Amino acid sequence: SDEIKKQDYLELQFSLNYDDPNNLGGAEKINNSAIISIGSNTFKKLNSINLVFIYCHELGHFLGGHPKKNNGW
Repeated sequence: SDEIKKQDYLELQFSLNYDDPNNLGGAEKINNSAIISIGSNTFKKLNSINLVFIYCHELGHFLGGHPKKNNGW
């Protein structure tokens, strides 16, 4: 599971995704790192409020897991 548990001590990393430059954001847990990435082209287009929103959204996936309800999307 990618969720962060109480006992987890993780390093939070932010990275630019050059492989998928238009990606709006992603979250991945690898070993002791929680990595939040955003597409390199997307990053250039965002203001600071948009950037903080994306990072908070992705951090929410670490804390709460994947969405538990599917609304047909």
